Amino acid sequence: MKRAVFILFPFWVLAVVLAACSSPFSSPPPEVNPTASLQALTPPTSTPEPTPTSAPGLAVLIPDPSHPEWTEPALAVLQELTAPAGLTVETSSQLDPAPLPSRLQLVVSLASLPDLPALLTANPQVQFLVVTDQSIDPAANLTVLHLDSEAQMFVAGLASTLLSNDWRAAGLIPAESPTLQEAFVNGGRYYCGECAPGWPLGFNFPLAGGAQPPQDGPAWQAVAASFFDQGKVDVFFLSPEATRPEVLAYLNGLSQFDTPVRLVGILPPPPEVQSQWALSVSFDLPSALRQALPGLLGGKSAGQLTVPIDLTHINPDLFTPGRERLVRAIMQEVISGQISPLSVPGE
Repeated sequence: MKRAVFILFPFWVLAVVLAACSSPFSSPPPEVNPTASLQALTPPTSTPEPTPTSAPGLAVLIPDPSHPEWTEPALAVLQELTAPAGLTVETSSQLDPAPLPSRLQLVVSLASLPDLPALLTANPQVQFLVVTDQSIDPAANLTVLHLDSEAQMFVAGLASTLLSNDWRAAGLIPAESPTLQEAFVNGGRYYCGECAPGWPLGFNFPLAGGAQPPQDGPAWQAVAASFFDQGKVDVFFLSPEATRPEVLAYLNGLSQFDTPVRLVGILPPPPEVQSQWALSVSFDLPSALRQALPGLLGGKSAGQLTVPIDLTHINPDLFTPGRERLVRAIMQEVISGQISPLSVPGE
């Protein structure tokens, strides 16, 4: 009997083990999802929201309606020098005295601003540059490019008188600007003294005169005709106010004693009198801007600078290189202050 129990015992143990393996209380091993496991190990990330970018800084150019020829050169210099700073350049006819846009950094005005004090006070963070021939009170955020119109007229009178073999030159200059007329006459007389050729009698050259009102084209034409007929003038200087269609039509092709009338001005030569145009006595505004703008872009005023004078649109067949050298030499003495436009030595 004991032998039978001993023989059956191993089978009983094996049955117990097999029953345990198939117990309903044991659960099968979980299935593993590799992708889910990787996601569980990777921390969640959020999509970054776009960071708002501020608008680029702004520079504004205000043209001068009476000198449209200045706009394009000034704009080119402004765009060139502000590009490294990332400024956007715009043009505007005027500015509101109220606080300006916060991104505005620089205002370049080629004309006088009547509300300038209010603009300077309301916008201390903006640097202003103004081109003017007027006197302006200084300010921490103001740079003035001063136009010495008297010096310009002196040089114009000198060049015009040099162009005429016997000094018979005349300047068409507004009557409202007597000091400019005086400077023009002094420029000619600095070269030739009394400038009295002896004929026509009673005339000392150069002459200067203007029309009333200055917007009256036919009146300017009448002044030019008077100088031509009575003074036998063969060289005319045309101020911007006198450069009018009526005057240009009168002077176009005009000759004095078989000598074509030659013309000097400030503006570029009008097409209808291109062949008679000897030179322009201009302000070199681009060079003055190049001198002032780097400091302004750094937030520092340049104070007051004088815009240099230059001879442009030269016709060497009319205004010969020898005449040009002489005028440029005297012009530098005027610019440096060695010669006063309103005081001629010996008078």
